[in-house]
Amino acid sequence: MKNHKTSSEQTPLSQCSRTIITELTLILTILNLLLYAQISNPTLPTGRQESQTCGEHGRTILNPKLDSLFTLLKTAKHDTTRVNAYVNLCDAYRNSNPDTAMYFADLGLKLATKVNYKKGMSMCYNIIGSIHADQGSYDKAIEYYLKVLKIHEKTGNKIGMSMCYNNIGTVHAYQGGYDKAIKYYIKALKIIEELGDKIGMSNCYGNIGIVHYTQGSYGKALDYCFKALKIKEELGDIKGMSLCYNNIGNVLSDQGDYDKAIEYYLKTLKITEKLGDKNGMSKCYNNIGSVHQDQGDYGKVHPVKRDSLFNKAIEYYLKALKINEELGDKYEIATVCRNIASLNISLADSTVLNKNRRLNYLNKAIEYGTKAIVLAKEINAVPVESDAANSLMQAYKELGDFKKSVEYAEIFITTNDSMFKEEKTKALAGMEAKYQNEKKQLEIDKLGKEKELQLSENKKQKI
Repeated sequence: MKNHKTSSEQTPLSQCSRTIITELTLILTILNLLLYAQISNPTLPTGRQESQTCGEHGRTILNPKLDSLFTLLKTAKHDTTRVNAYVNLCDAYRNSNPDTAMYFADLGLKLATKVNYKKGMSMCYNIIGSIHADQGSYDKAIEYYLKVLKIHEKTGNKIGMSMCYNNIGTVHAYQGGYDKAIKYYIKALKIIEELGDKIGMSNCYGNIGIVHYTQGSYGKALDYCFKALKIKEELGDIKGMSLCYNNIGNVLSDQGDYDKAIEYYLKTLKITEKLGDKNGMSKCYNNIGSVHQDQGDYGKVHPVKRDSLFNKAIEYYLKALKINEELGDKYEIATVCRNIASLNISLADSTVLNKNRRLNYLNKAIEYGTKAIVLAKEINAVPVESDAANSLMQAYKELGDFKKSVEYAEIFITTNDSMFKEEKTKALAGMEAKYQNEKKQLEIDKLGKEKELQLSENKKQKI
């Protein structure tokens, strides 16, 4: 049973809200806003923001970027400038304090709507949609992305439209609707290639690569991931490169090339640590843990080495879980809990264990598997629900509780079928083939027109 890797979408979505908040954080948040912004006295979200503090007079110190943004809110003469500042604050807090990002997005949206600043409204809708997506409120996410799309269609902003298609595709991918995901990614790619937008092209290539990975088409997945990486490297997009490294590592790991996979994950980890990207760091920890578990499960290793690999796996899983719980990211919490459940099943599968230790591992598998499936159902994350059901099916089978085992087997079969029915796999291939054929036809038509033009010019010269 392969454990669940975490892919990195090329349009990173904001993280969901924190669940544990201290009074000190709330006080510092209020001080920040009063000291630097002195904005129009709205009600603050309950203790959502973390700030750095120093010993000098106990004053709260922000990093220079945040300092300048709060100052801009205080001094800006135009409402559009203030809206842009709110959007930049959202971006600054997106990976570390998503509730704070949502708070500033709401403020920005209210102001942008008041002054009918369409561009500002679209930016705020987009961020709110992203946060809803990571909270598992997928219908809400699509609702906001469609609001953005409507604005871009009215203003003729093709790049904005392609971004919306890309985001909607990503939400469908989270839900396991891979046929719908590919449909929207290809819509985005058509616009992007027409405009020659390299950033957008690399994002689409990366996302299409993820879909092929989830379907087990590893060759195609690597082709698209390396296409995305090449553009990211040309553009010097360090963050984007880290996402590509992560996804390439996932494919290599599933192909059994564990050493190469670790190499790519460590490249990702180095960048995410440098950027302070907690979301990215948690994905790396989870994926490195997955590789160590796979090595223990599928590699031909000595039992002592196997135990060592499993110990490393749980160490990395717990690092990932700690960050995800801090961020309140339900999708990632469910993913890691499912992996810990799977690991405990592997630990229970040892001939040297006494009965009590074996029962302990199986009960832990049920504990984490149950947590994973409850969260996955709550946010409608079908792929994780399917994996968690598989783990619970095996754990209950090992315990001799066949009634429960069959119950989860049915869930596993139902969810798995909903994602991987043969007709859906054919539909993915069909949509991509249609896109490639249309692209070739456009190139042929273009060459034909150029040839006609050349013949016309030649005729003129002869005359």
